[in-house]
Amino acid sequence: MKNADSNSPGFGKNAPKDIVVRTFDFAVSIIHLCVQLDARPGVGRILMSQILRAGTSVPANVEEAQAGQSKADFISKMSIALKEARETHLRLRLLEGGSSQRFESTDSGSRRNQTRARSNYCLH
Repeated sequence: MKNADSNSPGFGKNAPKDIVVRTFDFAVSIIHLCVQLDARPGVGRILMSQILRAGTSVPANVEEAQAGQSKADFISKMSIALKEARETHLRLRLLEGGSSQRFESTDSGSRRNQTRARSNYCLH
């Protein structure tokens, strides 16, 4: 079945894979950050589970979109991925704003900044 929809950018077999790689790398960064957060008590640990769920959902939805059955299905999955990325970005900002003093002297602070930079990169 070949139609105009399958030739659209970001849809079909010729879709650029860059977003797949970028979101996968983002989720790996989220996992590394969450391992660090889980080792510490406090709000970071509570936010960790929310960040982990939303952050790893992004590449899952992007992968699902690559196998979309229609253009509408592709758009729906990518929209969900964007919503999850925005939620992750919000929670990372909350984490940064609420605990910046505690993390400044640790390696976790630089990892959090890298993850936040990847979040911005995935969103734009």
